[in-house]
Amino acid sequence: MATKSTTKAAASTEAVKQITYLAAALKAPRITEAAARLADQARDAGWTHEDYLAAVLEREVSARNASGARLRIRAAGFGNPLKP
Repeated sequence: MATKSTTKAAASTEAVKQITYLAAALKAPRITEAAARLADQARDAGWTHEDYLAAVLEREVSARNASGARLRIRAAGFGNPLKP
């Protein structure tokens, strides 16, 4: 018979697999990283599901915004002194 912690660990593993698959389908790979990193913190701090989801999505949006800014700066030719 499986113990409660074994069953919980198996459910957590399945959730991580599903998050990984769904993040790839959404082309949002940073969700996988943030979800794994924030899961323990959320459990320890007693976050609601909504708080956890908001924190994960916030990481993805922040990363996309930063990446977009870098791309726009590069496309404008700033930061490259050799470009005429």
